[in-house]
This record gives sequence, C-alpha cells and structure tokens, in this order.
Amino acid sequence: MINTLWLKRPRWKACLLSVSAVPFRLPKPNPAATRWPALPGLLFSAYNIIVVSMIPALVPLSGSPWAVLPPGAHAASLKDVAAAFATNAWRRELFDGLVLASGKLRLAGCPAIYLDGSYVTGKPRPGDFDACWDPTGVDAAKLDPVFLEFANGRAAQKAAFKGEFHPR
Repeated sequence: MINTLWLKRPRWKACLLSVSAVPFRLPKPNPAATRWPALPGLLFSAYNIIVVSMIPALVPLSGSPWAVLPPGAHAASLKDVAAAFATNAWRRELFDGLVLASGKLRLAGCPAIYLDGSYVTGKPRPGDFDACWDPTGVDAAKLDPVFLEFANGRAAQKAAFKGEFHPR
C-alpha cells in the first residue's frame, strides 16, 4: 500500500491519499466553480468554502507490522499532520525537516509535494520520509540546489531535511 501526503499552495493544506484503493474521481464540473491551480480538474466554489480537516485513524493491514491509512483521500492541515504523525521526538524531527523543505520549495514556486512511505503509517520510528515535488512553475533560480542532488543515496537532502525529495 502506498500512502501519500499532498501539500498544496496557497494555504498549504494537506491531503493524504492511499492510492492502492479505487481511483479517486474528481467532482463533475460546476459552471459556478473556480479551478484550483494545484489540482487541475478539481473544482471548488469561489465563496463559502468550508474545509473540514481530518486524518482518519490508521487501520491494520494484513501482512504489515504497523497500521496504515485507510483507502481514500483525506483532507488535512499541516497542524493536523503534525498531530497525527509527529507523535514522538523522532517523528517531530522528521516533520520539522518536511516543513523546512516545504517552505523552500514553496518559495521556488512548487505547487505540490507528495509524502510517501512509513512516515504516514504507524511505524514508531520511520527511517526518514520520502517525498516528491511537482516542478511545474518552479523558478530554477530560486530552487535550493539540494533538491536536485541525488548522489550518495540523497545524503545532502537527508542531512538538510531528514528526508528524500524527487521531482515528479
């Protein structure tokens, strides 16, 4: 099962996706809706937007030593992600690295980050986090070069952020 955390601009809300389930279907177009630039095709009303943030409880998965996210898309804020996954000192260190990297990518114009791996599971001490970032609209002059450094098992990225990043 692949679990993914998606961070978007401009409010940096997060959406957790479990992509092993039935494919997520986008809503039907609504003439009164506005496009959300980070997710082409996803529409929302231009006014009276109410976002309910909730990360569901992790569920057991046959053959897995720890619980995982249930199938589906789950909206959440970074605060919710911290509450759900930064649950001990080590996980908080990893989360701090993710927040630092997210800020650097955001400054370069990155529209989305996808978080994967054991960090978004119940594993008590994940080794790191795995992420990929969307290069669409990124200003290369503003991008920290560490995001393009893949030598030695992405050692520079792990040293800077305690996780790995790959362009999507």
